[in-house]
Amino acid sequence: MIPEELSNSARLDGCSEHAIFTRIIVPLTKPALATVAIVNFIPVWNDFWFPLILIRSNEAKTVPLATALLFGQFETNFGMVFAVLSMASLPVMFFYLILSRYFVKGLTRGAMKG
Repeated sequence: MIPEELSNSARLDGCSEHAIFTRIIVPLTKPALATVAIVNFIPVWNDFWFPLILIRSNEAKTVPLATALLFGQFETNFGMVFAVLSMASLPVMFFYLILSRYFVKGLTRGAMKG
């Protein structure tokens, strides 16, 4: 919760509503937004059933659907499966690395007193 006194003091200093939002509200909520983005990105990236039901085109298949096609009834190339899964985890790791400083800042903000 962001104190109303911050936006009131900015109004007294002559800030517009847009400036209050971009200069005060957004910087204070970056850790929370980064946490929500990370936590919600992983299930969306790994979703299997929703795209399986809705996507009919082979060109539009997601990574989990394409990985499922690598499993055969009698034979499976596990080297190929693990290579595809390793490559599929890279966007999630890059996304976390980009937002990790905000994520850690949000975790430690509640631990410090003052």
